[in-house]
Amino acid sequence: MSIDEEKMRKYKNFLKDLNSEVPVYLVSVPDRRNYEIAKERKVWGVPEEYGARIKNVKEGEYIIFFGAKIGLSIYQIKKGYYYDKEKVWEDDIYPHRVGLSDEPIISFTPTEFTMSDLKNILLDKDGKPYENVNAVGGALRGANGIFRPLKPTEKASLIKVLEEKINKLHPSPLSEKDNMVNENNNLPRNIILYGPVGTGKTYLASILARKIVSKTLKDRDEISELIEKDLGEESKNLKENYKNSSIEFNKYITKITFHPSYGYEEFVEGIYPKLKDGNGNEKSNNSIEYIIKKGIFREICDEAKNDPDHNYVLIIDEINRGDISRIFGELITTIEEDKRCEDNYIVKLPFSGDDFCVPRNLFIIGTMNNTDRSIALLDIALRRRFVFFYIPPSYEVIEKWLSNTSNDDNKEFRNVFIEALKKLNKRISKYKGEDFQIGHGLFSELKTSTDKVRSAQWIFKYKIIPLLMEYFYGENELLRKVLGNVFIKNPNNDDEPIEWNDEFFKKEKREDFIKELQKFINAKEDEEE
Repeated sequence: MSIDEEKMRKYKNFLKDLNSEVPVYLVSVPDRRNYEIAKERKVWGVPEEYGARIKNVKEGEYIIFFGAKIGLSIYQIKKGYYYDKEKVWEDDIYPHRVGLSDEPIISFTPTEFTMSDLKNILLDKDGKPYENVNAVGGALRGANGIFRPLKPTEKASLIKVLEEKINKLHPSPLSEKDNMVNENNNLPRNIILYGPVGTGKTYLASILARKIVSKTLKDRDEISELIEKDLGEESKNLKENYKNSSIEFNKYITKITFHPSYGYEEFVEGIYPKLKDGNGNEKSNNSIEYIIKKGIFREICDEAKNDPDHNYVLIIDEINRGDISRIFGELITTIEEDKRCEDNYIVKLPFSGDDFCVPRNLFIIGTMNNTDRSIALLDIALRRRFVFFYIPPSYEVIEKWLSNTSNDDNKEFRNVFIEALKKLNKRISKYKGEDFQIGHGLFSELKTSTDKVRSAQWIFKYKIIPLLMEYFYGENELLRKVLGNVFIKNPNNDDEPIEWNDEFFKKEKREDFIKELQKFINAKEDEEE
């Protein structure tokens, strides 16, 4: 067996179709002479009594010829079913016919591909492997060996057997599994970015997705390096690098958000009423019908299987807010890195009854705020199938945002503001936990602001204080300790609701705002207890 560049291309296209719903038919060939004539005339036919088995065969589908004397050859159908009584073969007319491609996509000699190999592919009528080669041979005699359509599970097994054969026989392996991810071999397929609110997890997920799709993220260590970078600058660099790129990122990246009401029906598949007919008209109540509709996850899996040359990414925002067992159902196992389609791990879906698997070129990136639910409380079935990257608050990023100004007076404010935020997060961690720290993303306005102090006043009043009130709802005493009683009108009365001193957040009170931050920084430890 030898494979040139053109055959390699055709073989890769065939693998794509194997991963899709394109029909593939097996034809048992007991007579070598008939096969040689078919190769020469580029046509295959069946007798009158078997015409029904071939009438639905269409152009673009595939035929696998197998016989003990010919080995195995795969052809694409270039002309769909037609009826012709022209004499082609010596022993019979065989009028029900299809046209074949000029050359086989791939072929193996009788010694390269045997009945034992076929046994590793085919299943009996009960969906179970055949006991031995004699059982396989018996099952392919007569009508059963004429245009037998391969089941999805058999197609997956065929991919595995073909790759093993080609890797063994060909000096340049054509393993689609390797080609598909050759630049992302050690990247985890399932990632969760977790951390406090406002640390840029969703933003980082989008950047990772673009780098995975473009195959510029070549090593898992780069993920840790990205976490420490200014993501705004990284995104800017990516846009510049991809400015002239032909990659349609929206085609390969899908974004969804989990929530308590999200379910299996939206994610995998469900039964829905069909309210309109084929012409788009509303159906009457008397003619309503129900259809099985694919969910978002199944759709992206199908797209990735049909396009193994590209990486696909599913971003699941707030993954911990969904009921994981209800959403994933039996598919939770199929996302594991060693249980993908290429590993021949296939499950049967409950509604449609279809065979299903997750391709290796699909990456899943989840994000989660620890304030919604700690990682310790996350569904253990999900935890052990994902790699977790902690995204902490980045004071370096805020410092950079505060530095991009020509105002010399801003340097003093920058130092005060960064120290105040560090101390605030230290106190939050002490009294509430690290999961509740304030992330740098809440201060992103500082990046483009020309008046840093005024922006900081606005952020504190309308973002930080409301967030702290939510975190410490009903815990006024703790909130006073966290803030050291700064920005508060009634600092010494734990029994009354906190009254905020809005004077510090007025435009004309800029200096007082900075002094209040400095007061917070200078608070002694005994005042914090």
